[in-house]
Amino acid sequence: MLPKILLMGQLYWAKKDAEELFRGVAEVVPDIGVSNTPGAVDEATATTAVFLLIATLRRFSWCEANLRAGGFNPKGVEESARDLSGKTVGILGMGGIGKKMADYIRPFECKIVYHNRKENHLAPADVKYIPDLYDMLAQVDVLMVSIPLNEKTRGFIGEKEIRTMKKGSIIVNTARGPILDEEAMIRALQDGHHITLLPHVGTENQDARRKMERTALVNLREFILDGTGPNLVPECQ
Repeated sequence: MLPKILLMGQLYWAKKDAEELFRGVAEVVPDIGVSNTPGAVDEATATTAVFLLIATLRRFSWCEANLRAGGFNPKGVEESARDLSGKTVGILGMGGIGKKMADYIRPFECKIVYHNRKENHLAPADVKYIPDLYDMLAQVDVLMVSIPLNEKTRGFIGEKEIRTMKKGSIIVNTARGPILDEEAMIRALQDGHHITLLPHVGTENQDARRKMERTALVNLREFILDGTGPNLVPECQ
């Protein structure tokens, strides 16, 4: 039995070449699709974002570090910590995770706005769409970043974007790290801003992982039954 070679994506121009190159050598299985698990991580990522939001506003990570070092309330915490009610929260990216963020933040009595490439008509009715990014940045006390990483969004939040925001405002990034310009972020921290850090644990819980695994299995089952799976990544559509 010949070994099998699986090709992710499609061969447009070299199908005959593949037949010639591998004839008698291996069986070529073309057009392998790749799917992901959208929706399965929305809740876990949104709850992580809300934790980071509250922890940073209230300076809880600073307080914990000080307590573990043998101290008590760190000097200056009262002057810098704030509550969430009445603040304007801007969500950059109103997809499934962004909508969950809005749902979870709403009980804190915030004003919630969002920016997308275009208006999402599935967004909650009480969340205002702001078509201009810089208009939104100038308004918000908190920016919650929830956009995919690609060549257009790498470094999307940089020096200009950070400096457009109010002094003392907060950025919560539960998207990929490179969406924020690291050097610009460091300069902002050197100006006296605070930071709350977590490793990549946003979906590290048994409920989220079960949702992810089940969605992957459903994708596979649908592919077997229908010949095409749901949730194919754009490159395979």
